[in-house]
Amino acid sequence: MICWALTAAGWAAEQVAPRDIVRVVCSRMAAGLRSPTPLFPTDTALCHCLTLIDGVEYIAYKTMAATIGEQRGNLQEPVNWSNPDEWIAQQLEGTPQALARRLWHDSQRTLNPCYICGCWYLAAKHELFLRDRGDIQLRPQHLPKRQGQPTQVRSLEWTQ
Repeated sequence: MICWALTAAGWAAEQVAPRDIVRVVCSRMAAGLRSPTPLFPTDTALCHCLTLIDGVEYIAYKTMAATIGEQRGNLQEPVNWSNPDEWIAQQLEGTPQALARRLWHDSQRTLNPCYICGCWYLAAKHELFLRDRGDIQLRPQHLPKRQGQPTQVRSLEWTQ
């Protein structure tokens, strides 16, 4: 496999063995990297996201995502999204703020609303939810089996 690298002399091609790529990814994951694929959520993040958006109006989710997306910044003017307690209050208002707060607080502060697009993409690709009546509904096979229990994602079966 050929890999391009920026060196002091400019761009240079370098031959890289696939096993070296696997070794580097594994070492980074052992050091705390949560996912080797950008936007690909962890199981915990996906379960929190699906559980918390179950029953939310689709337009409310899209409005929140669009409002956050409009404020992402750029390389010259970066935006710090690391403290949701702070930026949710400062950057959002109304329904987007309420939904973002709910996602952040009800996930025990593990699901940053700014970074849930990977969860959304994965759930949409594998049709883990329905949008029949304008609200988001988790497919019945992913709901808890026992009645009276707090809503949690039971299992995700990756069938195509």
